[in-house]
Amino acid sequence: MAQTISLSIYSITINKRGNRDELQILSDFNGGKDLYNYIASMLNVWKLNNKTHEEENPIALDEGENKAFRIGKDADGVFIMHKTGRSISGIIESGEYGTEEEGIDINTGKSTFKKKKTEALLKPFYFQFYIPQNAIRAFLIVERIGVNGIMSILRNAILSYFSDVDCEDFVLNVNPLTLNKLVDKKMLQMSGEAKKVILRQVRKDDLRVSKIFGQQLENSGITTDIVYNAAINKVFSFGGFLERIKTRYNPKTKLYEVDKDMSCGDIAFNVKIGGQDKVFSLMNIQTLGMSVDITSKVVLGQNSYPTYRSVHNEADEVLSYIREQFNILDHE
Repeated sequence: MAQTISLSIYSITINKRGNRDELQILSDFNGGKDLYNYIASMLNVWKLNNKTHEEENPIALDEGENKAFRIGKDADGVFIMHKTGRSISGIIESGEYGTEEEGIDINTGKSTFKKKKTEALLKPFYFQFYIPQNAIRAFLIVERIGVNGIMSILRNAILSYFSDVDCEDFVLNVNPLTLNKLVDKKMLQMSGEAKKVILRQVRKDDLRVSKIFGQQLENSGITTDIVYNAAINKVFSFGGFLERIKTRYNPKTKLYEVDKDMSCGDIAFNVKIGGQDKVFSLMNIQTLGMSVDITSKVVLGQNSYPTYRSVHNEADEVLSYIREQFNILDHE
């Protein structure tokens, strides 16, 4: 499969409406309610047809996203959804509807079918909810295939379902989560070498635009970037630099003091991670820990999509990082 397969990580919290800091115990909020039961109930609804309420042809719709989705089934017609302790994992099939497309045979170029506006081609995506007992934070791990995923429909469905139940005094939040272990692993993969270094929003008197163009141009609102390109077959080594520059961040000005008369808002590096060209910066370094590439580790099934079991094995490793970072002793 040419597309990148990855797992993205999210956190789920619930706070009292009007007070974001008043986080709730997710297994015991709103008079003894348990978020696990809400999630399980919502997923069970996706085993049904939203019109006939039968399991024979399950389907649900996200009309805002123009997507159809449902809990997937295996070759024997059994729903791929497993509950283990406080975790629920499975496969959600999702596809877009509302447009017509023509399908062709790539060998002959001949048309073989035409997708109607009321039809959707469903792709399978792995998911896992983990709601620890007596915790203020739950976790969601979802699979992405290239640019395709199910996070938008999952977030919309969770928020919609939560608003429909008796929880008007509470706010549910779903946000990307950084795992420190993933950040550390990706930093090691970089080997501290970059082909390009970019200083963004540079502040230095000698570089003020009025110094170059004269007073006809004002300095306000203008930003300056400095780009350093390595010579052919050369790289910049930045491992030691990273450690030094972190100590030069001024939280008051929100600037990195590169030199006594020069500062900048951010520093970006063009690097290779896992053989792929990536750009990361000091300001978004935490995004390195929000997902993990599992392309080389998954097993493809007969449909040429990753199997549930192979993705689940990788998600279990991510789950171990979550438990370590948040000191979760309950392995249920």
